[in-house]
Amino acid sequence: MSGRWFRTDIEGIRGLAMILVLVAHAGFGFAEGGYVGLDLFFVISGFLITALLLREFERRGSISITKFYARRIRRLLPAAALVLVFIVIVSQILFSPVRNELIAGDVLAAVGYFVNWRLAGQSVDYFAQGFEASPVQHFWSLAVEEQFYLVWPLAMLAILLLAFRFGRPTRGALALVIGAVGLISLVHSAQFTPESPGQAYLSTLTRVWELALGAFLAAVRIPRLGDAPAAALTWLGLAGIMASFLILDEATPFPGAVALVPTLGAAAIIIAGSSTTSTIPMRGLGSSPLQYMGRISYCWYLWHWPFLIFAGALFGPLSPWGGALVVLAAWAPAELTRRLVEQPVLRSDFLAVRPRRALTVLGAASGTTALAAVILAAAQPSLPLAPASEVEGAQALKRSKAVQSKASALRPEAAKAFEDRTSLVDDGCFVKLGAVEQGACAYGDPDSETTVVLFGDSHGEHYFPALEFLAKRNGWRLVALTKSFCSPAEVEQLRPGSDEPFTECRDWRERTVRRILDEERPRLVVVGGSVSIDPVADGEPIEGEGARRALVDGFEATLRRLRAGGTQVALLTDVPKSPIDVPECVAEHPQDLTRCTFPAPGGTSGIEEQAAAGVDGAHVVDTRPGICAAHLCRGVIGDAIVYRDRGHLTATFAATLAPLIDAQLPRVN
Repeated sequence: MSGRWFRTDIEGIRGLAMILVLVAHAGFGFAEGGYVGLDLFFVISGFLITALLLREFERRGSISITKFYARRIRRLLPAAALVLVFIVIVSQILFSPVRNELIAGDVLAAVGYFVNWRLAGQSVDYFAQGFEASPVQHFWSLAVEEQFYLVWPLAMLAILLLAFRFGRPTRGALALVIGAVGLISLVHSAQFTPESPGQAYLSTLTRVWELALGAFLAAVRIPRLGDAPAAALTWLGLAGIMASFLILDEATPFPGAVALVPTLGAAAIIIAGSSTTSTIPMRGLGSSPLQYMGRISYCWYLWHWPFLIFAGALFGPLSPWGGALVVLAAWAPAELTRRLVEQPVLRSDFLAVRPRRALTVLGAASGTTALAAVILAAAQPSLPLAPASEVEGAQALKRSKAVQSKASALRPEAAKAFEDRTSLVDDGCFVKLGAVEQGACAYGDPDSETTVVLFGDSHGEHYFPALEFLAKRNGWRLVALTKSFCSPAEVEQLRPGSDEPFTECRDWRERTVRRILDEERPRLVVVGGSVSIDPVADGEPIEGEGARRALVDGFEATLRRLRAGGTQVALLTDVPKSPIDVPECVAEHPQDLTRCTFPAPGGTSGIEEQAAAGVDGAHVVDTRPGICAAHLCRGVIGDAIVYRDRGHLTATFAATLAPLIDAQLPRVN
């Protein structure tokens, strides 16, 4: 905001918000709550943009939508495009083909301002474990804002025109609608955040109320305060912001209702600053350092995150002070971008006189960035896709225990290994977070009198292709009952990404066991689950041997309950966790696949064996010999990529384990 409408207090809040974000991203433990800086940006943005549009309407009786979007394009896009092209170039140098394909997709999503939804989808995908942070990840907050502003100016103009036509106070009507929309978003945020914190953090729907809070302040007429009340309100606002910064951490489900503390803090300062700038805290916000941080905040925000990601790739995990140095190093390109790109384009008379010329900027910047992303994706080397009929997978170990050293074709493609999952995911038979209901999920021969059930979490679900093959061959009716994150063992867990009890898992597990015993009445239940989960007692994680004992007891309780119902039970072993990203390794070293191996864990976890040993008639199905032979686990076996991430098998490889699993299952026909 310029001219007589410029607010030093708001520029100061922007500067403070940027400092919080930079300190948090540097990695200082005390500063984990620095992500609230982004919430301050949302409130400020909602206030400034709405105030700008409202003043235009009151002055002209309308709002120029073209001019608004032209200003947004000139303000944001050139600098963003420059940073995205830089990310593409450096990523090609530093990262593997698999990671670069993902980054190319992220860049395209950033160009279209929907990267937050792309990242939100990945954040709740249990299969995404082990994936590194994207150098484009920070564009999520820009995407939230631009999605809001794609709708808000048009909606605002419609509200104001309708109010004017029917003789209603325009500001009152606007405030009423903003309040209603903001309240709906806040309630949704408070309800959805505990259920799915990873997705909620990135969702536009859980953030709209923060922008609406700022917009509401712009719509209402803020009463003037004296210096003393204004100072007290400013101190209160700063206290809320700093308390959030120091108390909140990465484990706090956010935004939710807790985001009211920093956002109301920002609102309090805006209210106070509408009256005076002469108080001590206001003069602090108007200080030169904070004013400068406010001016450079957008460009520094764009540059600091890719610098951190690239530095981590070059030097390994950064210490907090190392992260601070990297963040400071990002100041140089940020300042150059501000001086040479952002400000010249923003102040260009050529572009300002005719707003439609901004579309040229939009086309050039977006087109260049999108082309760079497409080139990045196309430039990644890959082996041909091997025909499914020619992939031996685990069966190759019957011929030789030697490590496959190279391949001329693979299945799946390394870059698409992450997507090589079972059909249960697309069929809705792998229940995701927030749900407990499950459909029929019957496979094989649905009319067969022999029912077999697969019961487990994703570490059981990824064996489905092998069991489906056996069901079709043997004429079974195979019922797949699986849920993300939810162990089949009777143990207490915390909700993923939260410190709340995972009651949803407990409910699903109980419903599923009752369904198995009362409705399905199978001949065999095959149980599969992770042995790497963290069980809890009274809301606190169980450590060391106690955790192991809790898992053994939990699996044993499940097996015993199923056996008491008269069915046979078999417990699948968990897969050894890979210390490397196998698809990335394979993509980088297709002619030296020995580099994509790792030592088999010493002995076995013993959890599955101990649990089965405590239940009469329970069987263990050990799949590890089909993954690790001669004490070495492999990334590729028989032209099949084994792992899709660090802890799950590709569907292609899992299917080849069918003979190994079949040989160890109890007979059911």
